[in-house]
This record gives sequence, C-alpha cells and structure tokens, in this order.
Amino acid sequence: MENATCKYCGTDLDQHLTCTYCSLTFSPEEVCYNKERPSQMIDSIPIIDDFETMIFELMSRSTEDLLKEKTITLYYLLRAARKAKDKYFRAKDQERLTFFQKKGFIVENILLEREGTFPLSISDNLLRKKTLQVSNFEQSLAEKNRDKMKDYIVRM
Repeated sequence: MENATCKYCGTDLDQHLTCTYCSLTFSPEEVCYNKERPSQMIDSIPIIDDFETMIFELMSRSTEDLLKEKTITLYYLLRAARKAKDKYFRAKDQERLTFFQKKGFIVENILLEREGTFPLSISDNLLRKKTLQVSNFEQSLAEKNRDKMKDYIVRM
C-alpha cells in the first residue's frame, strides 16, 4: 500500500493530508507517495506546431492551475501565449491581445518566482536544454539514491 507523504520533507501525512512537520495541508494531486520526490519531467512534450491546441490549453488554465504546473510545461505555455499575443496584435483584436498579455505575465511571474528569471525568447533549443537539465538531474538523484527522502531519527 502506498503511503501519502509530504512532498517537501517526506513525513507521513495524516488522514486530512496534513504534514505535522511542515504544518501544510495538501490536495490529493499534490501528495507524494512513499517519500518519493515529485518528478518535474512532463509526460509528453507539447506539440508546438499545434498552435490552436496550445492556445486552448492556455485559455483553459486558471492562475491557480498554472501555479501547480511543472516548470517545463510553463515554458511551452509561455511560448504559446507570446505567439498568441503576436497573432492577436496583428489582427487588431484588443480583447484577445489583453487576455494573452495577462496570461503571459502570469506565467512569466511564476517562472520568475521559481527560477529567479524568465526567458526573453523561447527557442526550440531552450526547450530542449531545459528538458535535458531536468532529465539529467533526476537521473543523478536516482543514481545517488536520493530520489527518495530519508527518515531522520533524532537522538537525545
């Protein structure tokens, strides 16, 4: 049976999904199991050429949903928001232009909080580089047996 654990410290969560060490309560989507660190790899690479699908994906996400999204996915969504903003600027569609400007600001600010910066431009090369960084980091954790959080026993 899987044990619900805190995604930050690895402590077992109570029945209300609360960590007694961090004093945080998690939603079921945020819970980790068996002290495993949450992966930042995305399940599938969004298809950049499918612009309309990316636009719909971005339009359907609230700020709260974007805050829970993996960082790599945010790079793809930021790229889509910027492309949409350019498209609607050229089409002189002020309502949609404003919408995608705001979505872009939201994603940029989430990236700024997480990484201390956000990209001025997003190329295919940048997206490959970010994906490779996460993959290499997670592989390194697994090789060093640090992909799970350890229990620490305090002795007095």
